[in-house]
Amino acid sequence: MSNILKQYRVAGEDKNVRVINSNSMIKQIFADSISRPTDSYTGISSDAQSSLGKTKSLSPDTQESGFNDGINAAVVTEIDVSAEKERLLEEAKLEADSILDKAKAEASRLLDEAKQRAQILYADNKSKGYEDGLAECQREFDEKEISLRQELSDKESSLKSKYDAYSKELESDLIDAIIQVFNKVFKIQFDDKKDILFHLVENTMSNIEVGKEFRIHVAYSNYKFMMSHLDEIQERIGNDIDIEVVNDANLDTSGCFIETSFGVFDCGIDMELNNLVKDIRSLCS
Repeated sequence: MSNILKQYRVAGEDKNVRVINSNSMIKQIFADSISRPTDSYTGISSDAQSSLGKTKSLSPDTQESGFNDGINAAVVTEIDVSAEKERLLEEAKLEADSILDKAKAEASRLLDEAKQRAQILYADNKSKGYEDGLAECQREFDEKEISLRQELSDKESSLKSKYDAYSKELESDLIDAIIQVFNKVFKIQFDDKKDILFHLVENTMSNIEVGKEFRIHVAYSNYKFMMSHLDEIQERIGNDIDIEVVNDANLDTSGCFIETSFGVFDCGIDMELNNLVKDIRSLCS
């Protein structure tokens, strides 16, 4: 026989032990085991194991013989594992929700701080970027201004050189044209103006400071006119001066010169025009 019946004792294998009763101590032990360290193998806290050990402890005789007390054996209650599991899951869910809410709040706070820092950095970088851009624009403007000024100076120098060359060329041509017109006009205007010739002679003799004898050479067409005004000339330069009017066939109507002991003075209209042309050229040069 595999089982031996003794008085008040039942022999059986430990693995076939069945829990047939319960008590309030087991519930308290299980509740306490949640917040206490558990055994890595059984999953029950050390205190619970100790209590269970005390509850399930057998008499010395039973432990030694391998038999459990029958009626006198300790009574344990069956644990409602399903309800306890649901309670634990509910507590774990609540704790997880609390942790999640805290994490969300912390993440939101960190995100707000990051946004604020980003806005500050953006404002700083925007201001710095504006200042850098303004400085770069100013630098480019200064370089462009220098380049344009140099270009303008070069063009001005080139135009001035061209203008000077053109002015000299034009001036020469213009003077020649003016003189041609001037000669033609004055010759036409003075060709038959004997009083002009008389004025030239009188003015020349007044400017001669030395000499006592004057010989005036005029053309035949002007001889009579000059003789008729000889007294006026004499009165102007003095009666102690000898004046002679000579009819010179080599002179035209505009020609006239005064001969003295110190030299010859040309006072004809042509000479006066030539002197006037020289003055014009000297003024334009």
